[in-house]
Amino acid sequence: SSKCDLWRVGVIVYILLSGCMPFAGSEQHQIVCIMSGMYDMEDEEWKCVSSLAKEFVKKLLVVEAADRMSAEEALAHRWIQEREHVQLSLCKMDRSVVDALRRFEHASKFRRACLSVMAWSLTHEERKSVVDAFLELDTSRRGTIRLHELRDVLSRFDIPDQESAEIFHALDGGHCDEVHYSEFLGAMVSSRIAMHDQMLRAAFARFDVDGRGFISRESLTKLLGEGAAAEADELLQEVDPKATGRVSYEQFVAYLRSGNAQEEHMDVVNQVIDDLKREDADTVKRRRIDSSP
Repeated sequence: SSKCDLWRVGVIVYILLSGCMPFAGSEQHQIVCIMSGMYDMEDEEWKCVSSLAKEFVKKLLVVEAADRMSAEEALAHRWIQEREHVQLSLCKMDRSVVDALRRFEHASKFRRACLSVMAWSLTHEERKSVVDAFLELDTSRRGTIRLHELRDVLSRFDIPDQESAEIFHALDGGHCDEVHYSEFLGAMVSSRIAMHDQMLRAAFARFDVDGRGFISRESLTKLLGEGAAAEADELLQEVDPKATGRVSYEQFVAYLRSGNAQEEHMDVVNQVIDDLKREDADTVKRRRIDSSP
């Protein structure tokens, strides 16, 4: 019946609130835990979760379908009804987050794209360090940030409306007039969150289509298409100032981290980054869940 869907909602909300799976361990152990309704809310991840939120999950993760909340009861629960009145004092929007957003706005388009890609590989602990700041910005509880929300919060830090708008448009990579969580995380990478090289290596490997350990004109042309040979030459000239005809991983990383990439080359690189992001998204999500405690 529809009560099965309510159990699924309970599992999803459990994961969203804690970053962990409610039933872990071996397959047989998970089955036993599911059949008996055994799960834990005593870990560190649950200390800042409200009692109402915990109650909501508990009333969904009930083994007996007859005792489980219905959809109507779930919608009428106080945690859902009072979601607009979450205490923002629990959130952590501070000057370091604001500074990270400002640096992201001044970064090159290519650097922004790479930071956004690397955000997919962040661990639960890394994401947890900035999630409260995102929630404070998301005052409408839509799961995204709108311009007026960003402007209202940044005004507390004496950020002019014009600069807030520029920061917003830098974050809004999809040009959909709202900033998603993954885009916000991208701005936190390298500032509030230490930069990882996992996605940089994956991006480099994508350029190095021959697997030779360096990027050449031939590999770029294969990747971008024969019609993009001129663009490949221009990109190589920027990354390879000594004109050796090849770009090592170290050169590639230095290029990304310098923030000096020319704007006319950004679309070429973004095309590859976007392809990589789409292909790796599901894999990275699965890895996060598998690595959760």
